[in-house]
Amino acid sequence: MTVIMRNSPPSEDLINIINMPQFEGKITYLQGSPLNTSDLIRCQADQAHCCIILANQFSQAPQIEDYRNILNAFAVKKFVRMHNNTNLRICLQIVKPQHKELYYSGVTQACETDQVLCVEELKL
Repeated sequence: MTVIMRNSPPSEDLINIINMPQFEGKITYLQGSPLNTSDLIRCQADQAHCCIILANQFSQAPQIEDYRNILNAFAVKKFVRMHNNTNLRICLQIVKPQHKELYYSGVTQACETDQVLCVEELKL
């Protein structure tokens, strides 16, 4: 099961993808925030095997985008650690390469399988 969580309602394109027969019952969309404990409970984050956080690579404020996504990753990791005492794998996409170290320096228990991918590095 895959859960997609965003602060806004799903776009029409995303609704069409979710409703495709091959994804029926496999994808759930929830409107919410990883910073809200009740939203993390609703999406059963404590039972997740992995959390993927994608960046808006077209953001007009890439520094704010990266900071927000790093904060979201920390919030999910903390929630899972508090609720089932495991270290959740995080796959985090950021825009600016200098923010990679920010994630690794701020996470208290980095999972050895955590990955931080930088959009600008991939473009090169």
